[in-house]
Amino acid sequence: MQRITEKPFIVLFLAIFSVSIFSFGQALLPGYTPDDFLTGSTFLPTAFFLNQGRFTEGLIVLCMNSLHLTMFNVGFGFECLALVLYAFLITYILDSCTPKTFNRLLLAAAGAYVASSPFMATLLNYREATFNTAFGFAFIAGGFYFHGNIRYESRDFLNIALSSLCFTLALGCYQIFVILIFVYASFLVIKETYEGTCFSLSLVAKIFAAPVSSLVLYMVLFAATRHLAGTNDWDQRGTLLHFSSIPQRLHDIYDVTKFILDLNTHLISAKICFTIVLVSLSMLAFFKRSFPTGLTFLAALALYALILLPLSILEHWEPTPRTLLGSYFIISLWVVWICGISGCLTRVLAGIMLAFSLHSMMVSNDFLANQLKENRWDMNVAWSLVRDVQIFTQNQPPASLSVVSNPASYGRSTFLVSWSIKGLLHETANIDWPVNTPTSGEAAQCHNSPRFPAPGYLHHLSENGVLACM
Repeated sequence: MQRITEKPFIVLFLAIFSVSIFSFGQALLPGYTPDDFLTGSTFLPTAFFLNQGRFTEGLIVLCMNSLHLTMFNVGFGFECLALVLYAFLITYILDSCTPKTFNRLLLAAAGAYVASSPFMATLLNYREATFNTAFGFAFIAGGFYFHGNIRYESRDFLNIALSSLCFTLALGCYQIFVILIFVYASFLVIKETYEGTCFSLSLVAKIFAAPVSSLVLYMVLFAATRHLAGTNDWDQRGTLLHFSSIPQRLHDIYDVTKFILDLNTHLISAKICFTIVLVSLSMLAFFKRSFPTGLTFLAALALYALILLPLSILEHWEPTPRTLLGSYFIISLWVVWICGISGCLTRVLAGIMLAFSLHSMMVSNDFLANQLKENRWDMNVAWSLVRDVQIFTQNQPPASLSVVSNPASYGRSTFLVSWSIKGLLHETANIDWPVNTPTSGEAAQCHNSPRFPAPGYLHHLSENGVLACM
């Protein structure tokens, strides 16, 4: 990793890090998702993470619980560290997986495109997860370090083993990090081939030994630790897809592909023109260097399939933007390689990528700013609810509180997530009332009831409980 101390690498890193700060700086401000409200007032059980295959995060949570700390409360410093490591990984992947002859301006534009991704903003807005995200990025960086030393024959086995271990621990933090590992390995093969190394099974095996070994080791550890701390009843998203649901899943994949390419916005004309330019450059690149161009195309398709595979085999289809983060790496590297091989329109494409980066930066800031506004609104409503309940019960704490919220009025509010309301009240007024998930009968009672803030939105329940119709 000697090149990380060289001026071109440092300049590229600083440029990409600056873009990430401009895009995600608001993530350093206090903000809350429903998960943040929950973890800010509750110690989550280790089984919650182990059952989802996040055994590294489970170990982190176990240590934090024993120290009477939560990842949310210690998140600020690790939010900063996550931004630094994210910029470093982008820089390292781009620098390691492209020849030195490729245009550095285009490389910087591609890095800015990844660094400003709104998909990353949706990951960073979970303040309680930044501790885990930082650890995951650090393990990937460690894996890249040992992977870069594999070329020394006498120490290959040790470096492969250490690289595999780091990658496995990263996957134990969050499974979506697998795409960063395989993007790096795939385009490293293309780079070696482009620079004259004979494409062979031994080359592929050498580069992919650590990533593939880490996948195998991850599955072994997942199976061994899944029920180590007991069974988790909170999250049942691990059920496999039934065969009869495959046609619907193919349609789901088509829809999410349009979402990734942002083909449902007013920018569709510009993106279609951009696609036509890239297709033309791809044809030119194929005539110039057919083999590396073909490998680039196949790698992009295979990596996109790798992004969707873990989501597609599950019955619960939930392709949240943060799970699709790797698509930005694939698109940026594909553009760099096609332009680099063809040798045409380098500055034009760099300008287009920078324009898309600016748009992504604004979308990321808008997303994080809206989160802060929604938090203020939720806390104001929560404070009014606490005050009204105290008056309603004559300052006696209710034995339980059930909250029925109207989706039409509350949009993306935390009040729509029943398991996070207790944390919202704790964060707002330092109140720790028992909050229950409303029953169907309570929901029916609220159907004809006045809604907050109209008088009469609070109702008595049996055993000193209170029902709030929001």
